[in-house]
Amino acid sequence: MKYLILLSLIFICNAEAICQEIRYDTTYQVTYENGIKDSVIVIYKRVIVNDKFYVVDSTEKHKWAFDAHIDPFITASSLKSYHFAFQEINNYNKELKHTGQSIGFNFYRLGKKIDIRLGLNFSRYTVSMKSSRNVFTQTTTTFLENDTLDTYYTVDDNGQISYFYIIEPLEKSRTETFMESQNNSAIGKFYSTQIVLQAAYKKSINNWDIILLGGPVADILITSRGSILNARGETVSSKDVTITKPSVSFQTNLQTCYRLSLKTQLFVEPYFQKFLFSFNKEQYGFYSKDFIGIRSGLKFTL
Repeated sequence: MKYLILLSLIFICNAEAICQEIRYDTTYQVTYENGIKDSVIVIYKRVIVNDKFYVVDSTEKHKWAFDAHIDPFITASSLKSYHFAFQEINNYNKELKHTGQSIGFNFYRLGKKIDIRLGLNFSRYTVSMKSSRNVFTQTTTTFLENDTLDTYYTVDDNGQISYFYIIEPLEKSRTETFMESQNNSAIGKFYSTQIVLQAAYKKSINNWDIILLGGPVADILITSRGSILNARGETVSSKDVTITKPSVSFQTNLQTCYRLSLKTQLFVEPYFQKFLFSFNKEQYGFYSKDFIGIRSGLKFTL
């Protein structure tokens, strides 16, 4: 019986090492050689295996991603009033409205929480301008006016005095000022390339990623069409605008991504773009503006 109990203890230890659950089961009757009967508890091994599923964020395993996107809504507007020192203009008001669209793609260097994004966009801005101004013009007219060169008189026998004048026509000029109210309008279209470099902080919640981005944006004008209003409120061709160097802005974005599959995400991204400065000596207020927009597209991890 001692050997049976020892064997049972060894079996218990091994069972505890490899089993998740041990169940004590049937009691058996044991008969020894001397005829003594005894009962022992035989320990049976019962193993219960629980299936466990581990959810792992697969995007953490990827190092690179890219997206294709479209910006269907870009807008900025302002109403500015100017008072010019020009003698011919007074009470000049100019209204500017900007709308635009953009398409492009981005590359991402992925990290656990911080990403780096490099993007290239192709944008079209439509600038609508209206101006109202009072224009003063001066008109000079010439006319002839008699000028008395000399005067003399005579006295007759009766003491009557008669006056005589030596008169010569003289040319003179007169300047008159006229005011005219003018309302001018123009629509220009500007096509540009935009280079974006941003850092991104992300937070994952189930199938959603919330990403905050921020960084510099460089706009380079490619070409322009239509017409604009110059500093005097006059309509001129947009091609007369020469912007040869980029303007720099700071763009902040809030990207919300939904995971469609292991490697594909759908995102919507509103953003604000703050104009900082231009490398050009001439500042074009209608081109260098603060914009708000919304972006949407698909992101693919590699």
